[in-house]
Amino acid sequence: MSRMPGGDAARLQALSRVDPLLPDEAYWLVGFLEAEAHFYIQPNNGGANWICGVRLGIRDDDADVLLALWNRTALGRVRPVAARRTSRPQACWQIDSKIETARMASLLTDCPPVGRRRHEVKEWVAAVNLLADRRLGCSDHVWREVAVRAEQIRGLRKFAQHPARAAFEMDDALFLAWLGGFFTGEGCLMLDERRPRLAVHLRADDRPLLEALRARLGIGAIYDHPAYRTSAPASNWIVSSRADAQRACEILARAGLRGRKARQFAAWQVAVRACASVTDADAFASARDEFVKASEYVPSAVMPYTSRAVSRAQDAYCHALRTFAAETVGPLTCTAYSKAQRANPTWPSRSTIALNFGSWPEALDAAGLRHRAHARSAA
Repeated sequence: MSRMPGGDAARLQALSRVDPLLPDEAYWLVGFLEAEAHFYIQPNNGGANWICGVRLGIRDDDADVLLALWNRTALGRVRPVAARRTSRPQACWQIDSKIETARMASLLTDCPPVGRRRHEVKEWVAAVNLLADRRLGCSDHVWREVAVRAEQIRGLRKFAQHPARAAFEMDDALFLAWLGGFFTGEGCLMLDERRPRLAVHLRADDRPLLEALRARLGIGAIYDHPAYRTSAPASNWIVSSRADAQRACEILARAGLRGRKARQFAAWQVAVRACASVTDADAFASARDEFVKASEYVPSAVMPYTSRAVSRAQDAYCHALRTFAAETVGPLTCTAYSKAQRANPTWPSRSTIALNFGSWPEALDAAGLRHRAHARSAA
């Protein structure tokens, strides 16, 4: 795949167009990253050097969450990931350029994660800082230091028999913001035929994070589960009593859930209120139906990704390609686009699009439409 048009100058220009994150926005993002992100340090260019990055993948009917973060931060790119085996298609937000990872490292230094992930992030930030100021190459000593950080992260991902303590040191407003991001990624809302419940399921060596959550909120209970087959031991924080569910409902309403979790919560909180009234069985049944509907997978007809667009012109070209995709059945070929353009004279020509991105497949990739390319072009 060719390099992103514009390089570092375009990235800096994009970053200059966004305002710094407000404290509550930063803590929401850190909570979401703590729940869902994968921080990596890996060899690059056939082992000639190293690259640091962060990758965050969620089900593609929640892509609007990632796109909102991408638009607010101007970091990285959002791209589609095809379904594998029994999984659903996903959206992936990936940040791996030196300039953008340095911006992310600064955020994570000011607002560090709380649980087990904070130790991985510390090593990752150190590696990013080693690479950030060396734009024209690194000495062997720096490469060795980065390799040590990569090995440290691999070790920290192994199950720890004696997990470190976790504590929330931010004030209530920032804690609520963190909780909104974390629960959007890791939380589980449940609504059976009798009562609403919620849970957070983590590896057992992240139990201190669950204990800190329970202590801060004063609700729920923690249960441990032994290892099963290839999985590590686990811990669950579960809120199940009516009184605790009502308290959780009040807290999550202020936490700022997003995406599918927010849609589920809209029905879940109605069910919580209905449970408080013994005679309101119809409202509970209706809320449960809405909850099931909000939980169902509903694929988007058009993949609204702007994974590699770095200028307003490229954003406009991507918009034209998505409009074309919505009106077209089958592969998105150059010939089909040219025919469609005759009826839409305001669209850019296929040559303009291809030249701007390097090729027609690259343009489709930038618009999040690589999966609609002709088989020969996609290859």
